[in-house]
Amino acid sequence: SPIVMRANEPSAAAPEGPSFSALTPALDARSLATLDALGFVRATPVQAATIPLLCSHKDVAVEACTGSGKTLAFVLPMVEILWRSVKTMKRHDVGALIVSPTRELAAQIHAV
Repeated sequence: SPIVMRANEPSAAAPEGPSFSALTPALDARSLATLDALGFVRATPVQAATIPLLCSHKDVAVEACTGSGKTLAFVLPMVEILWRSVKTMKRHDVGALIVSPTRELAAQIHAV
């Protein structure tokens, strides 16, 4: 069953989380370089709590305020899992499918 988390405070008001390089399982060097280039040094509390679980193939449900880092919290593990499975994927395999309920959220996900 999924792990459910609720964060009522936006990340700006919450204490900073660990650095992305300190998360376990370790993130791919390409992910860390991209995060660094984009200015993301520390994970928000939502990201610190969910990225390790999602990278370990756990189901997670998160309810948190706007600005808490939810989008990156699910996109980054998805990319990590795809990089790990690229050798076993065949041509035309679908590695991930993201469904968004609104155009605005789709644009935000695309930007990440």
